[in-house]
Amino acid sequence: MLSRINVVRNERFGESFVAGCDLCTDPPCAAVCPTGACALDPLTEIAKINPDKCIGCKECMIHCPFGAVKMHPITKKAFKCDLCEGREDGPVCADWCPSGAISWIKPEIAVKAKRRSKLQERINAATKAKEVS
Repeated sequence: MLSRINVVRNERFGESFVAGCDLCTDPPCAAVCPTGACALDPLTEIAKINPDKCIGCKECMIHCPFGAVKMHPITKKAFKCDLCEGREDGPVCADWCPSGAISWIKPEIAVKAKRRSKLQERINAATKAKEVS
């Protein structure tokens, strides 16, 4: 299995950071894919790459601002983080992150939390508007 996470080291300053898929809401990798191999998944709302449709043109790799898309050395097709799709416990990086900076919740729960947050924003705005008038 090939890693979908890059560790970038800055030796001059003695620092390292993880560079991976930023899960863009309007992913440039999907926008430039000529075959539709890289497309936004409607359930998770992240760009995924279908290797059966990929022709290895590297457009997605070139246009990714985070360097998250790589080319498989054997198949010569693009691949990137898929949040360890199919793994019931979610992405491995969330399990192994020593600081807890990476976390994961099931998409269904995330959607409910996002809706709850948006509703609370509307309630707060309505309450503030009443206080002003």
